[in-house]
Amino acid sequence: EKSETIDESAIMKEVAEGKRPAKGFWVAGEKYTITRQEEDEVEGKAVKVTIAGRPKKGIVIYTTEASIVMGMFDEAKVATQNIGNCRKVVAAFTEYLVQAGY
Repeated sequence: EKSETIDESAIMKEVAEGKRPAKGFWVAGEKYTITRQEEDEVEGKAVKVTIAGRPKKGIVIYTTEASIVMGMFDEAKVATQNIGNCRKVVAAFTEYLVQAGY
């Protein structure tokens, strides 16, 4: 089996730019599938939104001009940890940062 080094920070940069990394999206040693990339608006500013998942887990990322806000959820641990709640919290924190000038 071939060993390969994964640079998660470089992968995160690609995802924040709205790209789909060739080696896949890796976070904390686990591979996620990007299911959606779209634009949203927070406080009148455009933000990139990326949603990725794996069985019972997921990630929501909002990217502003100055910040990358990432939330992770694991439905196996707590039923209320889900994509909807995760996206609400990440959006709210992104809004807070944008209002604070970030």
